[in-house]
Amino acid sequence: MVVIACSGSRTSAIIADLEADLGKPGITATQLMLWHCLQLLRVDATSVPRGSLFSRFGAAYREFGISMLNEPL
Repeated sequence: MVVIACSGSRTSAIIADLEADLGKPGITATQLMLWHCLQLLRVDATSVPRGSLFSRFGAAYREFGISMLNEPL
């Protein structure tokens, strides 16, 4: 997994290509923050072409229910 921690980088448009080139999933700080907000709002984000976080886990909270948010990590 590749983590890009800088939120000042414009990576949302290239994260899917970056994952394909590296052969590994990638997560950016901005992408993760947006993903979490969409999950809290129960928005299905699986169709957004912004990397494996959205394509694989875009509907996670909606599928598992809100109780998942209250469980400790």
